[in-house]
Amino acid sequence: MTTVLAPVDLHLKRLFRAAQEYRASGYRVVAGPAQSELPEFLRGHEPDLIAIGDHDNVVVEVKDLRSVVGTRALSQMAAAVEQQPTWRLELILLPEDDDAEGPLPVASDVSVVRRLTARALVADSDYALIAVCAALEHAVVVAAAQAGIQLSSSLPGAALKTLFAYGLIDDAKYRSIEDAMRLRNDVVHGRRSDIDAGPWVGAITPIIEELISAS
Repeated sequence: MTTVLAPVDLHLKRLFRAAQEYRASGYRVVAGPAQSELPEFLRGHEPDLIAIGDHDNVVVEVKDLRSVVGTRALSQMAAAVEQQPTWRLELILLPEDDDAEGPLPVASDVSVVRRLTARALVADSDYALIAVCAALEHAVVVAAAQAGIQLSSSLPGAALKTLFAYGLIDDAKYRSIEDAMRLRNDVVHGRRSDIDAGPWVGAITPIIEELISAS
């Protein structure tokens, strides 16, 4: 019989594993640290775990995709950590139940797209890829509305094919988007953790701008 872990159980299981791994590597680990246990630059934030090493210190956050996209708290903490030369942020993304695509937003506007794109440009690694793909999905909704195109499906893959059919996305851009979203899904489902998001953000951002600027 297969035991299905509840989201809270899965979060704690992955957090416990991270704590074990860092302790085994010689770090001093504090899970669920109190404010008094945090360095000054992290006061006011609530990290899942901190790991203190001789020359390397880590803030660990365990999140699912829905709690990551668009959250200001995580991006603010990432910015605070980035300013500290001996600290880094490790974002552990929990896998979803399956590989099915999440639906597009019901409605969106340019301000949402630009906000997500701005976060992708300053974020690190996994979160940057997630943010830029989220911005792209919102841009698809905006572009379809601006062009008066009725999307027959709320799934991103089908919607992108519709925009391609109407000429809003050319073949090269369509293939770049497909590759980026495939990598995003690999990150979200825990299959990849070695992706350099920078080139992908650089490739997708102009496509997003083109979509939301189309009349």
